Amino acid sequence: MVTRIGGKRPPRLYIEEWMATIPGLDRMRLAQRMKVSPSTITKKLAQPHKIDGEWLARFAEGLGREDPTDLYRDPAAPTPDELLAGMSQEQRDEVINFVDFLRKKAG
Repeated sequence: MVTRIGGKRPPRLYIEEWMATIPGLDRMRLAQRMKVSPSTITKKLAQPHKIDGEWLARFAEGLGREDPTDLYRDPAAPTPDELLAGMSQEQRDEVINFVDFLRKKAG
């Protein structure tokens, strides 16, 4: 059995990937949207593990996202709704049951 030394890694943030989805948006323009200096943006992005809930909400607003948790998802990856689209209700129920099983197993 492998014992992990140290804590769990913080979840990955995809702020720069979301920035790339907005034409012409760079750190300077994002800083203007957020009413902070470009150096503040650079510092925050260099240490994403130090971005707290308040800053996450500010980044989400600056990126035009209603839900700050979107920033934990790669914008190129399909959303859960997109993955389930086109499936029958029976197939969706099966997927949900499987995910519940995995969550319980992970504890």
